[in-house]
Amino acid sequence: MRCAYQAYWVSCNILNLHDLVGRIRRLRRIRHETMSNL
Repeated sequence: MRCAYQAYWVSCNILNLHDLVGRIRRLRRIRHETMSNL
């Protein structure tokens, strides 16, 4: 039971990390586009 819970927790953390990285990349791209437009 504990092993399954740990695996679930790890997979959730990986998903959250992936989502966070995606948001940061999107923000960087938008910021880069606005800088080049100026």
